[in-house]
Amino acid sequence: MILGHFALASIAKQTFFPRESSLFLAAASVFPDLLDKPASILLGVPGRGVGHSLLILLAVTLLMWILSSKLKINPKLLFAGIVMWVSHLATDLVNLGVLLWPFLGPLEPAPPFDFWNKIYQFYIVHSSPEDLWLEVFCVTAALGLWIRALISHQALETQKEIIP
Repeated sequence: MILGHFALASIAKQTFFPRESSLFLAAASVFPDLLDKPASILLGVPGRGVGHSLLILLAVTLLMWILSSKLKINPKLLFAGIVMWVSHLATDLVNLGVLLWPFLGPLEPAPPFDFWNKIYQFYIVHSSPEDLWLEVFCVTAALGLWIRALISHQALETQKEIIP
C-alpha cells in the first residue's frame, strides 16, 4: 500500500502538519517498511515484521524523545512522526501477532520477499481487496485535498486581480 502511505503523508501535510517537511512525513509514513522490507530481502524475515510492532515504535519514540533535546528536534516533529508511523500500522491492517510482537509469540515465517510479485498480487490480482480499497480511499482523499487547495489558490489569485 505504498501509494496509500504517501497519500496519508500528503493529507497530514495539508491538514494537521502544514509546517513539517513533506519528505519527513513521507519517510515517517513508510518507516516500518524501511525497517522490514530490507530485513525481509536480506534475512528472509516477514515483510511485516518487527518494524510493524508497537514495541519497536515505542523504542524508537523513546530514543528520539531522549535525543530530541540534544539534537534540537521540535517535539511537534516527533509527534508528527509518531502519527505517521501509527497511520502506517493502521492502514496496513497489521495482525495482532505482529502488532504485539514479541508478547504474543514469535513472528510467523514468511516466504522470501519479491517486490514485483507483491505489486502484482496487490494491484492486479487483488489478493487483499480491503487493503486495495483502503489505498484507493487514501489516494482519493489526498487528491481531493490537492484539488481543493488548487481551487482555493486560484480563487485567491482571482480575488487579488479584481480588488487591486
